[in-house]
Amino acid sequence: MVEKTKIIWDKQVSYHLKDIYDYISEDSIQSAKTVKEKILSTIRKLPDNPYIFEKDRLKKIIRGFTGHLQYIVIG
Repeated sequence: MVEKTKIIWDKQVSYHLKDIYDYISEDSIQSAKTVKEKILSTIRKLPDNPYIFEKDRLKKIIRGFTGHLQYIVIG
């Protein structure tokens, strides 16, 4: 049986997600909720699909999505 990739949240991630939500909600709470849910739903897919995004060309071990948000696949 293949072990699923685990998602380990850095403390900064929660702060960044809250900052993103707060910034967008200044204009639209609904848009902030939509963006937050898209980010979280993408993160929930990662354990089953850790390689769904391309590696960053400059940082060879980092994969990223939604602009500046990045994650590291180890293993």
